[in-house]
This record gives sequence, C-alpha cells and structure tokens, in this order.
Amino acid sequence: MDSILVTGGAGFIGANFINYFIKKYRHYFIINLDKLTAVSNLDNLEISGCESRYEFIHGDICDSKLVKPLALKLSKNSPLLSEKILGSTIVTLGNVVDKNFICFSYSSIVK
Repeated sequence: MDSILVTGGAGFIGANFINYFIKKYRHYFIINLDKLTAVSNLDNLEISGCESRYEFIHGDICDSKLVKPLALKLSKNSPLLSEKILGSTIVTLGNVVDKNFICFSYSSIVK
C-alpha cells in the first residue's frame, strides 16, 4: 500500500483533501501531520470506515526529528500550507512561508 503525508490535515483545505483522497484512492495510507493550531479541527475529517488507512500525528513540520523519518518512508509527499494567512497575522508570514518551504524540501528527499 502506498503512503502519503499530508501536512495541516486538520485545517480546512487539508481536511477536505483527506476526505476526498481517502475515499477515492483506496490503495493509499494517509498520514496526517498537524500542529493543531487555532484554525485546526479534527472534526472536519470524515474518515469513518477508513481508519485502517489513516494515522494522525500531532506535530510541527519544522520538527526535523519527527518529519524526516516520515518523509523517507513515504511513497509520495503532498505538502499543504498548514496555517491560514489573515491580514491580522501578516507579521507571521515569514514563519508560514518557512514551514511551507520546509515541507516542499522534504518532498525532494523522498525522490
């Protein structure tokens, strides 16, 4: 069974991606890595009946000790932006960009 890593999978976009992907592609195992910030909600996930193909890991994509071993054993890596960008949080934009870049960097490790 192929595996993919979805970062930010408890956010709006990530959860909808997982809900779609887990039902459409039954030969994939999904690992959902999410820091669970204020904009995350695990209740957005509709994985009932698919639990054997899903794992949630509470963690930060900036934690290389956590992410690198995951990335190296995956068949695919689907990076998704893990934070919502609002005008009031524009001061943290660098942090959001860094996190997304790190995630894309891990996808090159898997190749």
